[in-house]
Amino acid sequence: MKSRYVASLEVRRDSSSSPIDAALLDLEIAGYLARKGMTQDAEAIIKRVRSQELPCASSKVVATLNLVEGLLCHIAGLDADALLKWRRAAAIASADECIDVLAIIAGWTAFLHYTNGRFESMIDELRNAFELHRMNPAVGALTSRSRMVVALVLHTCRKTQEALHWYKDARGAALSVGDDVEIAALVHNMAWIRVYNHRNALLRGEAVASLEADISRVSSEAVQSYEELVGLASFPAMTPLLRAQNFMLSEDFSSALSILDEHAKNVRSQGLGRLEPNFNADRTYCLARLGKLDNAAEAIESITRSIDESVHVDDLAVLYSRLRDSARLMGLAALSSSFNDAAWRNWQAFDELISKLLGGINSVVHPDR
Repeated sequence: MKSRYVASLEVRRDSSSSPIDAALLDLEIAGYLARKGMTQDAEAIIKRVRSQELPCASSKVVATLNLVEGLLCHIAGLDADALLKWRRAAAIASADECIDVLAIIAGWTAFLHYTNGRFESMIDELRNAFELHRMNPAVGALTSRSRMVVALVLHTCRKTQEALHWYKDARGAALSVGDDVEIAALVHNMAWIRVYNHRNALLRGEAVASLEADISRVSSEAVQSYEELVGLASFPAMTPLLRAQNFMLSEDFSSALSILDEHAKNVRSQGLGRLEPNFNADRTYCLARLGKLDNAAEAIESITRSIDESVHVDDLAVLYSRLRDSARLMGLAALSSSFNDAAWRNWQAFDELISKLLGGINSVVHPDR
C-alpha cells in the first residue's frame, strides 16, 4: 500500500509547472524512501534529478540533493559521511537562505549527534533549529525530527512527563503530512528508551513498577507490528534486539538468547558497532542464567577486550553491570567485585552527564528562564 505522504507528494509534483519545484518534490520522495530503507529506489530518483541538470539552476536543489544523500549514508551506517553531506547542504542552503532545508538539516544533524553521544554538538544543532523557527516560523518550522530529539533527551533523563509533551508534538508534526516512516521512528525510539530506563533501573538496584515489563513488551510488539505495516527496512537488527531486551526483563532468557544469537552480529554492519560489546554481554548473561556459559572467565575477558572509546558512558555502565552479574552467577567473586566498581564509576559519570544534558536542553527549550 502506497504511503499517503508519498501519494500527496506525487500529486503535487505531477501538477507542478516548475521543473525545479517538481525536482524538489521528487527529492522529498527520495528522502522518504531512504528513511524507509528503500535505498535503490531513492538512488534512482537522485540519479534522475541529477541528469536533468537542474542543480546548475537551483542551489536549493543542490542542498536538497546533499541532504538526501546524507540520509542514504546514515541509513547505511556511514554517519561520518552523512555529517559531511549535511554540512555541505547547510552551507549551500545558508548562502541562499533556504530556511526550510536548514530546519530539516538541523533536526537530522541533532539526531545524528544524539545517537553518537556528541551532546554538546546536539544542543548546538537544536538551538539552531529553534532559532530558525523563531526567526521564520512559517518556513523554518520545527521538524518532527527536532521535536523527537528533545523528547528522547528528556526521556533518557527520566523526565517522562516533559518527554511525553514533545513526543506528542513530534507525532503531530509527522501526522500532519502523513509521514508514516517518521511515526515509525518515533514509536521505535520511544520504546527503546522505555526499555532502556527499565533495564538501567534494575541494574542499579532501583525499584521498578511490577507491570513495567509487560508494558514494555506490549510496546515493543506494537513497534514490530507498525514497522511491518509500513514496510520499514532500515536498521533491521534493532527491533528484534528490542524484543530481546524485553525478554530479558521478563526473565525469558532462552527467547532473548535466540534473538541475540541471530541479530547481535549484524549491528556493526548497520553502523552500530559501539553496541556490539553490550549485546555480547547480554548474551553472556543469558547463558549464565541458563547454566550454559562455558569458560566464563574467558568469555568475559573477550568482551572486555572488545571495549573501545566508541562505547558511551551509559552503555559502559550497563556493560560492566551485566559482566558483574554474569561473573557473580559463575562464582567469580573477585571479578564480579571489580566489575561492580567499574559499573558504579560509569553510573556516576552518567548521572553527571544527565545533569548537563538537562541544563543544555532547558537552555534551548526555555531560553528566557
